Order: sequence, then C-alpha cells, then structure tokens
Amino acid sequence: MGAFNQPEKVVTTFRKKCAVMLSAMGLTLTSVSAVVMLTSQSAWASTDFTSFSPPLTGATDFATNFPYIGNSFGIGPIGMIDDGTNFFVSDFANGRLYKFPITGGSATTVPSAPDGLFGLALSHGSYFATNLGTTVKTFNPSTLAVSPTNVLLPCGGAEGIAADPLSTDLYVDTSCGVYRVQSPLSASPTVSLFSTSITNNQFDGISISSNGQAFWAADTQVGKAVEFNRSGAVVATVTDTNSPDGIGIAEPGVTFDGINVSNNVFINNNNGTITRVDTNNGNALSTVASGGSRGDMAITGPNGCLYVTQSDRVEQLSPCFFQAITPTVGVTPVASISGTEGSSFNGTVATITDSSQTALALGFSATINWGDGTTSSTGTVTGSAGSFTVTGSHDYAEEGSYTVSISITDPAGTVHKVTTTASVADAALTATGSPDFASANLTNQTLATFTDANASATVADFTSGGGSTIINWGDGSTSSGTVTQTGPGSFSVSGSHSYSVLGPHTITVTIVDDGGSTAIAVTHVTAFAFPSGGAFVISNANSANGTAVTFWGAQWAKINTLSGGLAPSSFKGFEDSAAPAVCSTSWTTDPGNSTPPPSGPLPTYMGVIVSSSITQSGSMISGNTPGIVIVKTNSGYAPDPGHAGTGTVVASVC
Repeated sequence: MGAFNQPEKVVTTFRKKCAVMLSAMGLTLTSVSAVVMLTSQSAWASTDFTSFSPPLTGATDFATNFPYIGNSFGIGPIGMIDDGTNFFVSDFANGRLYKFPITGGSATTVPSAPDGLFGLALSHGSYFATNLGTTVKTFNPSTLAVSPTNVLLPCGGAEGIAADPLSTDLYVDTSCGVYRVQSPLSASPTVSLFSTSITNNQFDGISISSNGQAFWAADTQVGKAVEFNRSGAVVATVTDTNSPDGIGIAEPGVTFDGINVSNNVFINNNNGTITRVDTNNGNALSTVASGGSRGDMAITGPNGCLYVTQSDRVEQLSPCFFQAITPTVGVTPVASISGTEGSSFNGTVATITDSSQTALALGFSATINWGDGTTSSTGTVTGSAGSFTVTGSHDYAEEGSYTVSISITDPAGTVHKVTTTASVADAALTATGSPDFASANLTNQTLATFTDANASATVADFTSGGGSTIINWGDGSTSSGTVTQTGPGSFSVSGSHSYSVLGPHTITVTIVDDGGSTAIAVTHVTAFAFPSGGAFVISNANSANGTAVTFWGAQWAKINTLSGGLAPSSFKGFEDSAAPAVCSTSWTTDPGNSTPPPSGPLPTYMGVIVSSSITQSGSMISGNTPGIVIVKTNSGYAPDPGHAGTGTVVASVC
C-alpha cells in the first residue's frame, strides 16, 4: 500500500496490533520498519481455526487465496459487506477491492480493482468505505470504481464504518473517537462526535444491532470492547487482551445447545482468537475459537452466519445465529388492480416483507409501469416493523386489461420485480333526453345530451370500434345519430327525420361506448304540418292545450276573442301569406274567403297561428303571431265558411 502517511497516533495503534500478533507467534516488534522488513512467508501463513468452544462449533473457508504480501503486518482482507447478491472484500495488503458471488470463492477468479479502502458499509443502497484517512468514500458495486464524498472527519485513522439501520447515518471509527455522519452523500454532510465519553482513542471494528439500539466498537488503543446506546452514552466496557477488532452481534432470543446467546457479542481478535461477550451474564468474556491467524473485521451475512477475516482468507463461523446485515426481502403484488377509465386509481399495488424488523420505508424505492404506454411513475412506500405497502396513482385513458410492472429497490440495492393486472372498466354514461318538442321539419334536431365519466372520451368512442349511437324515431324506423362533443366528457346527439304519420311519437336514443357502457335517453315529438297556401288562425284566448277551437268559419270573429280587441267580422280564419308562419312575425290576408283556404283534407296535426290582434285597413287584414300551436283537426271542414274547421289544441310550437 506504499508509505503509511497517517498521524503518529494511527501508526502507534498499528504497532500495537502488530505487537499482539507477533507475540502470539513468539516474535517481538521493535519498530514499524522492522515489521516491514519481515519477508518470511511461512511466518505469516494463514491457518484455519484449530479449536472451538460452545456455542461455536466450527469454521469453513468462504473467500480464499488473497495474495500474501509479507510486509503488510500480516493483514490481508479487512473490510467486508454483502448486498444479498455479492460479497465485497477490501484487501489491505494489495489495496484492492474484490467482488465475490454470495457463495464466496477464490480471490484469483473474481473481479477486483485497486481501491485503497479499509472498512466497508452498505446504507440503503449506497456503498461506503474508509481508507484510514479523514474522508469517506463511495464505490460502484458494478465497476468497483471509487468516488469521494464531501465527508471530512476531524482526524485520520478512519477504520471501521457501520450503517445505521434506522436512518441513513453512518458511524465511523477514527483515531479520536467514533463519529456520526449525517447525510453522507449531500453537499454538506454533518459530522459530529458520537460519544463524548471516549474522545481520543483509536477505534476499529464497529457493529450496530439490527434494532439500532446497541452500538459495539473495538477500542484498540486500550484493548476494550465498548457498548454505546443510541445517544452515544457508554453502557459497558469489556477488557479483551486479545486485541479486539471486528464485532458481530447474535440475534435476540436465541438459545443454542442450551446456551443463551441472545444479543451476545463475538469479537474477531488480531491474535487469531474469537471471544464471546455474554451480555446475559455480566458481559463475561470467554474464548470460543482459537488457532487462527490475524483476525480483523467481522460481518454478518444474509444467512445469519458471522464472517471473519484472517490473514489471507475470510472464514464463515458456525452455527449461524447472528443479526443479519442483509435481511431477506420479499415483494408480493396485489392479485389485481381495478379502476375506471378517466378516473384516478389510487391504491395498493404491492406489499413488502423484510426480515429486518428495523428496516425503514425510506430505504425502499418503487417504480410503477402502468402498462398503457405512459411514463412510469414513482410509488410510495409506507410501513414499519418489516411490513410495508407500495401505493401508486394513475389515470387510465381507456378501458381494458393492462399488465402493471412494479420494480422495488430494497435498502441493500437489490431490485425486485413483480407484475399484476389492471382491469380498467369503461366509464359510466349518463344521458338525458331533450325537452318534448313539436316539429314540422325535423332537421338536425338535438334529441339528447350525455356525459361520459371519462373526460378524455372522444366522439369516436360512440361512433366506431364497437361504439354506436342509434335513434329509434318511434315510427318503426331507426338511424344513426350525429354525436357532437360539447366539452370534456360532454356530448349531444342530433338527427333528421320525416314522419309519414303526423302526431306524437316517442324518440329513444341509445348510446353505446366502445368499451361497453350504455345509456338511453327518451324524448317526445309531435309531428305536424301547415296547410298549403297559408295558415289558419285562432285567438290567444283560446290557445291553451286541450282547448276546443274553431280555426275556420263564418262566426270566427265571434268565437275567437282577442286580447288586442275585436277581430274584423270579415276575417274567417285563414291567412294567405306566402312566407311560412313564424312566431313573432306578422301576417296579411284578404277578407272573407277571397283567397280560398285549402280544399282539404287538412293535416291531422296542424300548425295554427295564435294572434292577439287582428285589424283591417281597406281590403287588407293583418295580424300578429305571438305563438303557434298544434291543433288536432276534426272532420267536417270545407273551404266554404259555412263548414267550420274545428279541433283541439294539443301542443305549443312557440
């Protein structure tokens, strides 16, 4: 690793570590340079542990064949982390970072890259490392490339590093105490002394319980393992003369072979031993493995096994009852999603289970592809205590079945992908018939209006692709209606028709969306006609529906009372204007039957002018048209005034 350019305090700490290790081998350390000059590989050869005491039962090689460098104080693999897929190991001897499969293997066959790193930590998908200096690094798990952060520690000797399971904070061991790093990836991380009780000692290995309440760190300067609470207060100190380093914490509530190991602490020592701190028995210390080489860091894998470094390898201890750093995560999609086109779906799309009861919702991220070609959206993860819910919101523009893909990234950075089906129903239609009306010429008449709950609906939804708008005219004939969009989700239906039979008809409009929704609207029309050559007239006093009227005859002026005065006696009830009768206009005619009315028969439902004022000037009679009504005509009419035209008012036109 080249010259060791660290503060004297850090160098002194390493001298102490080396002295312990050499003492175990029957050697003496007189100076750092003396150690650097040692080249006898046999003196530093790594060996497996040779003996175990309960509750430990054995160890197996996990990662082997790290290159041996004789001047490295016997230190090879140091920092370790796993993300559930890969196992990363930093090698202090040759300054490289190795990427193993989760099953381990040989360092000679796995990817590696120069890094100069020491301790490693994984925090909510981000990979961090120390390098014995005053900074914290990150590295890319794919390329192993190392990048700086803006973290600046107050002193060097940054060795052990641990991620807080309850936040994104990091805890870093240095030559001047343990430091807490908040927002480590930000432009301005906050670095503060974790514990004011011990401020000037070199700390090395550090481990945090899975519930985030117990912090154990190795104070290598005085040979103690120190327990802190979450506030940084010292809870306990345990003297370990074996040069403590890496630390693992057993799971709560675990008994093995009758031994209560619940929350016990196991320390990987520099002198090739493993010691147990019995937290249930006054922190009693015992040696549970010996005969190893130089131990350093320790980590719990996803299988609950404790992994410890030795001079040229990583060992997996048995049995596996430790608090796993990488919990088991499962993602389950909901069976299906139900929604309606045009309406916002807002609900659960998946659930997450995490074997770590202390995992945080903020450690997960979710992306949802809704399967309809729109841009994926970010899901919301909520929950705690190992149980989480993923929710999302989306508006489907059209009905149908869609495959929804949910991608969850867990705190370790592992991506979990699941799918479910969204069944999107057609939005409801609501239709209303136009007010009842009368018509002599039914052309482009608005017959109904309707709304689609899908504001994105278009005219094509009701005219093609399975959609239709059909008008039943009530006389046995049908035709397609003309649909016009009047606003978002709002439409009108119009049509044209000629009735061969005059009178009342019920018009039914059936609207079918291409998605299957249906609505029906009903209106009523009274079809009528004007007689040829002009129009008959009644007085406004007789124009109410249901009134029997005389619209032609010798006694017209006596029978029809006008609000505007008496009618000329010479007016017999027919006006012969060439223009069609229209409300709010006037008309003129000759007296008597000078211009004879139509010979008949008259229309069965006939349009009749309503007048309130009729006057005569010379031979010209004129009147107004405040209204038009429909009269159902009686038989007996003839163009001779002696044969009166009568009927009953059945509807108003205007």
